[in-house]
Amino acid sequence: MQYNLGLSQACRRALPAPTAKTRRPLIGSVFMSTLAGEAGFVLSDLHIFSLGSRYQHALPVLEQAAASHRVIVLNGDSFDFKRSRFANNAETSRHAIEWISGLLLRHPETSFHYVVGNHDCNPSFLEQLLLVEKRASNLRVSADTLKIGACLFIHGDACDLPAGDRSLAALRERYGRLERSLASIAFAQVVTRLRLNAVEHIRHSRRRLCDKLLSYLEAAHPSELSSTERIYFGHTHVPFRDFHHRGFLFFNTGSAVRGLTFAPLEFPLP
Repeated sequence: MQYNLGLSQACRRALPAPTAKTRRPLIGSVFMSTLAGEAGFVLSDLHIFSLGSRYQHALPVLEQAAASHRVIVLNGDSFDFKRSRFANNAETSRHAIEWISGLLLRHPETSFHYVVGNHDCNPSFLEQLLLVEKRASNLRVSADTLKIGACLFIHGDACDLPAGDRSLAALRERYGRLERSLASIAFAQVVTRLRLNAVEHIRHSRRRLCDKLLSYLEAAHPSELSSTERIYFGHTHVPFRDFHHRGFLFFNTGSAVRGLTFAPLEFPLP
């Protein structure tokens, strides 16, 4: 499946065409129902353009889902500015806008919801993304939460806020100022090579994460939470599904980062 149609040569190099070898280890199991048109599809933490990501393995799944689902939710950190293979934030932003524009054009009947995360909250990129949203009928951008029926989507970096703090904008402002970092890229490669990112499974307790998310949502979005049954998030890179906690069902869709598990999910549409 070709997913780099219409992209520049530099962007094509960053998005290598899938082969039999790259398609085989799609990491987490991906289930698409025979009634896919009645369900939406959510994925997170692709970290596109990051040197530490296996996003090229995940993109064919996204293309297949976009061709068969009415609604796609990109639930944060779709791009990664800090560890980008491009030289600077401006170049990463240009290629990111080109990529998302191509996705919208290839699937004009599909509604895409772009939820902003901490690694793709670059101000210049978001300014350009909002311009794309104005021109495209099938894109909606959400800076914090997204509600579709009884499903609530949030990237999950609110988990990093101190207890009682709901100033996600301040947290995002710090991330948004970050420039591409060679030191960060090198560190991520060492972590991946030594398989140290497996510690994420130990560091993030489901119950603790869900409590933190609920604390933030109760303070910042109580009206949305009151009609919510299912909460989907990413950020922590540790996938799970159907976790019952305090009257809600929680889902985490993992990550395409090397050494971790990419686990997109379908969700019920209203």
